[in-house]
Amino acid sequence: MDMRFQQLSSPAGVMSRIPLAALDYHRNRDRKVGRGMNLAEFDKIVGGHISDTVKETDSRYEAERKLLLKELSEEGFMDAVAIHEAGHAHYYTEAGGSEFQFFPPIILFRRDNTRKPFKKQTACIKVGKFSPNQADPIWLLKVAKGYAAGGECSIRLPALCRYRGDTTDRPLWDEACRAAYRESSLPTTQINALAESMWKDAQKKVRAELIASDALQAQIINRAKEIKVQLFPWTASR
Repeated sequence: MDMRFQQLSSPAGVMSRIPLAALDYHRNRDRKVGRGMNLAEFDKIVGGHISDTVKETDSRYEAERKLLLKELSEEGFMDAVAIHEAGHAHYYTEAGGSEFQFFPPIILFRRDNTRKPFKKQTACIKVGKFSPNQADPIWLLKVAKGYAAGGECSIRLPALCRYRGDTTDRPLWDEACRAAYRESSLPTTQINALAESMWKDAQKKVRAELIASDALQAQIINRAKEIKVQLFPWTASR
């Protein structure tokens, strides 16, 4: 999950910036990905922004694509990712997020990184608009729940693949929390402690809410079914 940056003002007047921030290329072009799409079609989705010249002359693209394909081929993986992102969407909505954007898997091409120019990125959502209720004393905790919800949902709701997927969610939350207190007088050590405490609290609260409510679980699972085809377009015909 990657949220964009947007300027916010806390109830205390502290300005904050909250991050709202898958073969051989020639021989296997007709190999099927999943059940209904060949490798060339898959390439258009994950690597359409990278020129054919780069793909054909730099074997590191092929290597990264193999890793992404292996990941996406694991049984239940796409369902688990969809649940993860649906959890984010549900809790970010509660925090004031809306107009979500959906991004399929992609192989990033980082021209300035000569050591590792290609990096696979799993499907994700982004918050297009964020309008928190700043009169709510726990608005920042709600944001924390949004970051923590993906991992909690993906490991606690039914899925064939065990996928937590919050490796980047935690540092993004830390960044968000630091940004929220950037113009305060609190020392960095205290802000870091607040981020740690609020992250754990957010995890516990999301966990408890999922355990206590079958309706909430069903809502997130149904949302995951809806957004799966937007995260993984080739599954639409299945």
